[in-house]
Amino acid sequence: MIGNLNGNVTGNVSGTSANVTGTVAVANGGTGATTLAANNVLLGNGTSAPLAVAPGASGNVLMSNGTTWTSSTPTTNWAAPGAIGATTPSSAAFTTLIASGNVGIGTTAPSNALEVAGSIKSTSGGYKFPDGTTQTTSAGITGCPSGMTMVPADPSNGFVAYCIDSSNTTGVGANDAQIACQNAGKHLCRAQELYRASAAIAVSCATAIWNGDGLTFWNGAHNFANYTSGASCNSNGWAPMSNTYPYRCCR
Repeated sequence: MIGNLNGNVTGNVSGTSANVTGTVAVANGGTGATTLAANNVLLGNGTSAPLAVAPGASGNVLMSNGTTWTSSTPTTNWAAPGAIGATTPSSAAFTTLIASGNVGIGTTAPSNALEVAGSIKSTSGGYKFPDGTTQTTSAGITGCPSGMTMVPADPSNGFVAYCIDSSNTTGVGANDAQIACQNAGKHLCRAQELYRASAAIAVSCATAIWNGDGLTFWNGAHNFANYTSGASCNSNGWAPMSNTYPYRCCR
């Protein structure tokens, strides 16, 4: 048929789209539009012609704003970190990735490539350093601050090297002794540390330790299991708190 067709058509119509002119409405199976912009994404628009979303900047994603779709820059909520695997953000600091690329565990403001607010545990493999070496055991110490003496390691008994005050300190009670050592970045020497020091570097036998109930004179040879060999002093037993007992700090 050549010419115009008005009215309804029943049956099949054959031909090519090049022979169809005009705009076909959405309700009639068309687009309701005469042109479609290249590379745009089409959005449904009821019975009206579809809406088009341009690609926008390179790297953009098609993002819903709850009503429609837009071409938007990807965003991450850096201020509200979430636990790995969580589906919603959390105000607590589990694992944080900030814009600089630094990763924080237990902190929301990591200042290094990896910052951990707490201890780091290696169950195998140890720690690898920039020079390619790997440390799998505690390195111990190679020297002590002024006023302290190094007690050498004893691998056969599982002891690592540590530092002990070179001389006794007197004039405070047990609690004050603990605080004095802590304020100096040390701790009040424990029984096994005093024992090791008395055997290895001849620390005086007249040293008091804090045992939880008061001061006890430590004479280097409390009969702890595995610590009895080489004993050089005997215990003076329990003593009440006093401001005159000597003590030493360790680190």
